[in-house]
Amino acid sequence: IRINFETEIQLLQDEIKKSKQQNIIISSEEFFTLDLEYIQKIRNIFHNYQVHIIAFLRRPDEMILSSYSQNIKSVWSKFTMTLEEALKDPGITSKDINYHKSLNKWIDVFGKRSVHLLFHEDGDSVKQICRFIGLNMDPLKKIQQVLNRRPTYPMLEIMRITKTYTDDEEKRKAMLEVARKSFGNSEYGIPISLKQRKEIIKKYEAGNQKLFALLGVGDVNRYDVEKLIN
Repeated sequence: IRINFETEIQLLQDEIKKSKQQNIIISSEEFFTLDLEYIQKIRNIFHNYQVHIIAFLRRPDEMILSSYSQNIKSVWSKFTMTLEEALKDPGITSKDINYHKSLNKWIDVFGKRSVHLLFHEDGDSVKQICRFIGLNMDPLKKIQQVLNRRPTYPMLEIMRITKTYTDDEEKRKAMLEVARKSFGNSEYGIPISLKQRKEIIKKYEAGNQKLFALLGVGDVNRYDVEKLIN
């Protein structure tokens, strides 16, 4: 059931009041691409809190591959672009990939001192978050982590083609399971050339440099083409 922004925020506020906790972590993939007006509403609602914005970034070429995989394997998504089409227009494949544009809105509302960057390449995201907020990680060691493996390319192609022929979610789910059993252990990864990787990274290089400089990231060239791919 899809509910509107105001209802979601009210439910969140009610949950926070019930918890009676001093430190609250709110996480959502939707935050990254929120319109400015909704970010301003969040600031107004939580104006009595000290808010820290933590954003996880991933190298743009790898971000696109991940987004493409998620979009294709989703039985609810209408996304059926071919890999070649997706690589030519990364912005359609992933609304999150323009880090500079997305995070500038949060910086404008909350200030740059409230925005912090963590990077996928630096290791386990849960451990990074725990270290950042000073949370004891010992209890988490008892939890068995499930490795989120990227689907193989044959799996993705089967799902993409299936989705072009049927909108029936049950049929899509059934075909996804067939694809997983047949090609889940295949060694055929998503085919992307060095040239295509460079083009994607280059497209967002200037924006990432500006963002990293603004937020005081030690290495503003972290996602530069020549540094990453020779």
